[in-house]
Amino acid sequence: MNLFFTIIFYHLFTIFSSVSSRNSPSSVDDYERAWTSVTTPPNCINVSAIPDFKSPENDPPLFVLQEAIESVNASSPIILTIDFSKSSSPSQLAYFVLYFTEVLNFTSENSRTINIFIDSVLMSTITTSLHKCTVVTLFPVHVKASTANVTLAAANSSVGLPPLITAMEVFAKVNATNVTDDSIAGDGRASMQFSLLSFVMMLCVSVLANLM
Repeated sequence: MNLFFTIIFYHLFTIFSSVSSRNSPSSVDDYERAWTSVTTPPNCINVSAIPDFKSPENDPPLFVLQEAIESVNASSPIILTIDFSKSSSPSQLAYFVLYFTEVLNFTSENSRTINIFIDSVLMSTITTSLHKCTVVTLFPVHVKASTANVTLAAANSSVGLPPLITAMEVFAKVNATNVTDDSIAGDGRASMQFSLLSFVMMLCVSVLANLM
């Protein structure tokens, strides 16, 4: 179990991220987010990461930044499937936040550069940093189907370094009465389960306002 994601469905909030710890109570998060670890995709390994002690964007808890999942090789992308089948509309805007922290033994002078695709569309290219959490916010993302694939692939400039990810949050409208626990899958094969945790009445108000 090694990846934390925060899936925030409008009022409804759940999380899966890349930390191998057990599910955490919301009390460890300044915004009462409850982070849940899930199964690592079969083409990835769990790696210890260097946390960012200087309050990265959105203030993820420290334990969320202490581990990541990394692809087994540079030619194998990380694929994460987000299930929107219970959303309030078949076509809508979604808001993705991705977190990247580097591995503890990262001493190479070469940069790890990662291309971020959503449904095969290149959305962003990032380069990780030592001792600093790289945060990428993608909005608006037009979701046209019941699922969306987030693909992380090594860029040509990454010099043989595989992609990795530490955590992810997804915001979208959803019909709360129809939510199930199967909203994220990894690599199209391994199901990444996460639990329905709670309704959140406050969190990123400005973000949610954009989704209304």
